[in-house]
Amino acid sequence: MIEMRDTIVCTITREGTPEMNDMIAQTIRGLKEYRYTVAAVHIENKKKSLSRDIRQSSKVSIISPSPKVLNPLRHARKVSEALLGGLREIIAGVTDNTTRAIVYMEGDKCTFVPSISTLIEPILQGNADLTIAARSPEGFSQFPWVQQLVERSINRYIGGKTGIHTDYLYGPRAFSPRIVSFFGAYKKNDWGVIMYPLVSAIAKGYRFEPVTIAGYPQPHYMKKYDSIMRSPPAHLAWRTIQNMAIVKATRCALKENA
Repeated sequence: MIEMRDTIVCTITREGTPEMNDMIAQTIRGLKEYRYTVAAVHIENKKKSLSRDIRQSSKVSIISPSPKVLNPLRHARKVSEALLGGLREIIAGVTDNTTRAIVYMEGDKCTFVPSISTLIEPILQGNADLTIAARSPEGFSQFPWVQQLVERSINRYIGGKTGIHTDYLYGPRAFSPRIVSFFGAYKKNDWGVIMYPLVSAIAKGYRFEPVTIAGYPQPHYMKKYDSIMRSPPAHLAWRTIQNMAIVKATRCALKENA
């Protein structure tokens, strides 16, 4: 029997548009309704619309002021560094012997919450050490063409290195506590933190099982964010920053754990 309370869900959240905040609030409420333990890394702004809910609902909460940088790409990078650095520290610090699975997911993926049980089932049943949520072809095709182009390329690269071809970049993934040490081994606060532990564990021979999840198109508010970026080149620049970190982390993981 799957016991939800044996699972810690680690998520990253930040204050944003009302629509984005509503989705994050739905995620937090959904996680609590399913009786998961929630550990959140949250960046607030002056309005602090979500801060109270995050504090009340999370076992661990790191609240940091939102960096103020005029350049949008530099601002996005600073925000990511704060969130991902906190995420790495939270997961690396899990030492509770009752924890059987650790899940990472972004705070805006409220519709994914019911699928967490599917993601963690192979781990809780002892059939896998780590799993990853892979988008179905139909779901993937609904994302912006620039994002599809970049992510297909990075998925092919990682699959070529690991020998396992799947969707590595949707986001949600789950680990057994045996994988926690790989988070502590990664010292950078960038998007490599979601890939280094995964590739390291695969390189070391831990059991890995991709889990295809049907549906889950890009959230509507993210489409608005894409329009705020104003042009495909700007969007591509941000995706490039993210994926360069992921590629570097993949190379590092393979080199250090060969």
